[in-house]
Amino acid sequence: MASQSSGRRVTAADIARSLGVSRATVGFVLNETPGQTISPATTARVLAEARRLGYRPHIAARALASGRSHLVLLVLPDWPIEHSLRENIDEATQALDEHGYTLITFTPHEGRAPVRYGRRCSQMS
Repeated sequence: MASQSSGRRVTAADIARSLGVSRATVGFVLNETPGQTISPATTARVLAEARRLGYRPHIAARALASGRSHLVLLVLPDWPIEHSLRENIDEATQALDEHGYTLITFTPHEGRAPVRYGRRCSQMS
């Protein structure tokens, strides 16, 4: 695998260079961009080369480009939760995962200053 031997992340440009196709073509295939006229054979070649090279999408870059993080934050109370609530959280995690979302849980602790993540978050009271 190229990603392991060189110690750096495999990019769409690496796939394009390896196949002799444009970076745009690789991007359209990897992002499943609708309305593009890319042959099934080229699509199969791009996907096979991506697997061979060990390509993994860069989640942060994809979130910045799309404006969507696909993250769901669940704030939990700072006390033990019941077994049934844990089961519900597990079910929610699975359902969200099936639709491409990730569930993040957070428990604020009394007496600590609120955590700020960027300018959009407001102080918790």
